[in-house]
Amino acid sequence: MSRREDALQIAHEHGEVLSWIAEMSAMPQSLVWNMCGPLTGTEMGALLIRWRNAGLVKYTKIGSVRWVWCTAFGNRIVGRAPYGDDAPPTEDTWRHVRSVCLVRAAVESMGGEWLSGRYLRWESENRAAAYTAARTVTTHPPAAPSSHSDSAASASDSAVSGGVASGSADSVVTRPVSAARRRHYPDGIAWLGSRAAGATHPWLVRVDGGTSSESDAGLTSLVTTGGTLGAGTTFSVLYAASPAAFTAAEETIAARPDKNLFRLQRLEELEHEGLKWFRSHSTTPGRSPA
Repeated sequence: MSRREDALQIAHEHGEVLSWIAEMSAMPQSLVWNMCGPLTGTEMGALLIRWRNAGLVKYTKIGSVRWVWCTAFGNRIVGRAPYGDDAPPTEDTWRHVRSVCLVRAAVESMGGEWLSGRYLRWESENRAAAYTAARTVTTHPPAAPSSHSDSAASASDSAVSGGVASGSADSVVTRPVSAARRRHYPDGIAWLGSRAAGATHPWLVRVDGGTSSESDAGLTSLVTTGGTLGAGTTFSVLYAASPAAFTAAEETIAARPDKNLFRLQRLEELEHEGLKWFRSHSTTPGRSPA
């Protein structure tokens, strides 16, 4: 069997987890392990070696966490798009990437759908010139989940390839953004439920795990970028903030004229729900996501 044939066989056997790795840019090995089911450490190690030998992934330790990411070849096999970059997270970014993984898991645990920020960036930068058509933003979005931990999961991420407009469009808040470097991409777009069941309103998701909140200019740039991601779709913004950033984010959003566009969520509650989702994929005793 050729390496490509083996890679295609592996993609058939482990398509969900490999797609997650590609779309999230990278994942902690512990979360990958949970998605692979009740494997022993030896079995998980052998599986990673098989994936690596097929040319699909690489892995290394960053800080105290072992990370797995797809190669450019792996992205072409299992990714939503043929992402060309092939690099692990850094000491500065790995905590953020992990938080986004957990937020997406929280959304999907409630039956929501998620489209990755990585795909949004790729699609925007590879789309024909028509991509610059402005998108309208509703200032009266549907209710977001409450911040209680039992319902927080539904506020996270979810997978979708295109949205259908929902509700009335109250204002056009963007003009086309001419340069990719000026865009402020969301970490993903979430539908807080299944589109097949009628969840048609998309939320731009921003995950802020830092010690200070996004600046007002940063939020404006995020909304502006949202207006360039596609035409004819209303959207709102779900901002998930860490305890250290929550109060500042609350104050920044409250002072904005478009404050009704935003819903602020406690990041730790979404992460908790996301961990529960990952744990549900494995019954191996004594092991939980790191």
